[in-house]
Amino acid sequence: MKKLIMILVLCCTVWLKVSNAQVNVARPYVKEEYLQVALNIWINDMKSRGIDYSGLSRIKSITMVERYDRSGEYDRGTNTIVIAYMTAEAGPASILGVLYHELGHGVFSFGHTANAIMRERSYTEREWKANWPVFREEYLRSCKQHNESIFNW
Repeated sequence: MKKLIMILVLCCTVWLKVSNAQVNVARPYVKEEYLQVALNIWINDMKSRGIDYSGLSRIKSITMVERYDRSGEYDRGTNTIVIAYMTAEAGPASILGVLYHELGHGVFSFGHTANAIMRERSYTEREWKANWPVFREEYLRSCKQHNESIFNW
């Protein structure tokens, strides 16, 4: 019985430390309000699934740029994310999709094959909207599996 209580206390202590660490994750600088809203949605998704997103603290900024060769980009050298204005002009689903994609690179080091959101392909606003529930679930499963592979040693 004492061993069971000790294990329970240890599990609760570890859980509290992990959940407190999530509260203290440093957030990147975000100028645009709609990007902040999208980032908050992403953070809420991570929290609701118990996914460790502490890698977010590496990201220095998330900003909009006049760039037309791609929808967004994570720069590993500067730890910044840029989203093209054309993405914002396409609509809110495009902003969410591209931000999740770039955070997948920056926070979880995903490549372009981890899930549908991480594919190198650009989706239209209509495709993002039509497929978001499925894309989002697949993405969150990938994030959770990534965490489990790191923490199961």
